[in-house]
This record gives sequence, structure tokens and C-alpha cells, in this order.
Amino acid sequence: MDKKLINAASRRLELLDVALVEHTLNTDESEYYFGQLMPDDFDQQTLLHIEPTLFGYQSDDHEIETFVVRVSLGVRLVASDSAEGENEGNADRRVYCSITATYRAEYVVVGEVPKPDALFEFASCNAVHNVYPFWRELVSYTARNARLPPIQVPLYKDGVPYETVGGVETTAPERARTKRRRKKKKAATRKKSARRKEARSN
Repeated sequence: MDKKLINAASRRLELLDVALVEHTLNTDESEYYFGQLMPDDFDQQTLLHIEPTLFGYQSDDHEIETFVVRVSLGVRLVASDSAEGENEGNADRRVYCSITATYRAEYVVVGEVPKPDALFEFASCNAVHNVYPFWRELVSYTARNARLPPIQVPLYKDGVPYETVGGVETTAPERARTKRRRKKKKAATRKKSARRKEARSN
């Protein structure tokens, strides 16, 4: 985590909104007893993945740049090595339940667009910070309503998505290429078409 790059990007980015765009819940119903999911022994695994993208919205008189960060988070309970000795790797371990969500954090660029390295550092730290309270609330709500065992989602700090507690494994965020895509507003396009028709008729 490069604080100088993060600060440089923070001065140029203003949070517009955070939206939940994907959410999944999967459970192993064979492990429900008396209305509760009750596996004998399990480990908790977590996931964090980010996808930053730079967008440009252009109208007749000016262009607005926005920085969008898709933050995907996940948590699942799997059979522990002690419970199923044959499952030594993650690929074959029995999954009792999983919760995933993808949030879209969008920021307005004020002034000059920050450098790609600064944008990535900002996405890896600040964007996840902005999304994380919504994720913790979602996991708590989902686990309670699905009658799952308590799931630990500690506070996000120091660029680390989860604390490692007894078998918890964390997947580090991958570095996605920052792309720029321009979109013209429909209103501006209609105005240009009208001007062309008017010029032809004259």
C-alpha cells in the first residue's frame, strides 16, 4: 500500500455512490438440522477481487470522467482438514455455504485524471473501505436469515481484507488494467442530429 499514491488519487476523486450489483447465497441443505445449518467442523475462507475502470461521459460543452471500481467479496464455510482428512486442498473441500457480493463504487474525477498506479492503489484501499461496511451488514443479515453459523467479518484495515483466524484463507486482489471508455449522452446526440437536418433543409 503506497500512501503517497493513495493521497494523490484521493485529492482528485469524489465518491458518487456505492451500489450492490450482484449477490449470491448457496447452502448445503443436507447439513440443516432443526432449521439450522450445523456442520460438525469447518473452516472459513474469504475472497476479495477488484476491477477498476475509467469512464468518460462527453456532452456538447464538457467531458466528465468517472472512476468505477467493482469490488467482489466472498466468504464460505468449508469442511476442515480435521473433519475430512482426504480433502487436503481447497479444490475438493466440501462447501457448506457461501455468500458473495459485488459492489460498484463510482467516483467523479475532479481536475486531472490520476496516474494508473495511483488509481490502482486507491481502488485497492479506499474503494474497499467505502464498500466494506455494506458487505459486513450484508453478511450478517444473510447469515441470520439463512440460519448459518456465526460468520466473522472483522473490520477492514491496513489494506488486508480479513484477519487470518484459524484456517481462514484470503485471496489477494488481482491487478486489473485500467480502461477508458467514452459514452455520449443521448441528449447531445439528438441535438447534433437536429442541427444536421436543419442545415440540410436550409
